[in-house]
Amino acid sequence: MQVTLYERPHGKTKEINVTKIRPEDEAWFKEVGAKLSMEDLGVNVACYADVGIKDEEGEPIEAIEIAGHDQSCEDTMQKLRKQCELMLEGAQR
Repeated sequence: MQVTLYERPHGKTKEINVTKIRPEDEAWFKEVGAKLSMEDLGVNVACYADVGIKDEEGEPIEAIEIAGHDQSCEDTMQKLRKQCELMLEGAQR
């Protein structure tokens, strides 16, 4: 799955292909047109998902999940998906 990676220290970006993602999570992100990105925090990685929800000023509201050394990439992406599902549920009300 294509993800934009923001590298330290100056936020230089590059597109990477994340392969450690469960097929059902990848399919869901693609189905809703999510834009995924990751930010290198040094020890941890912040994973972001933009599913098209915006605030009053038109800025994207992103789901965020922090991946630490004790959590697999697959589990991180699954938790990120669950956050997105809740956000989309709330936006439809």
